[in-house]
Amino acid sequence: MGWMTWQRFRCQIDCHNYPDDCISEKLIKRTANKLVLDGWRDLGYRYVIIDDCWPERKRDSKTNEIVADYKRFPNVSCYLLSFVCGA
Repeated sequence: MGWMTWQRFRCQIDCHNYPDDCISEKLIKRTANKLVLDGWRDLGYRYVIIDDCWPERKRDSKTNEIVADYKRFPNVSCYLLSFVCGA
């Protein structure tokens, strides 16, 4: 089982006006900690799914790849994955 950002936060990307409710690295880390501290991991919640609204609005101009919004996910690569997996 897992927890999905979309179910609670939809596509909230306005971190200026909604700093605690926007899809961001901060939210993912806070949620991963809560799943562990509140006992949800022990009940079978093993996944944190960043469903939507994590990328920039435009693809990388050179590779055409989807890229993370680095304002909201400054450490999106291995750091965030390691944090969630180690939580």
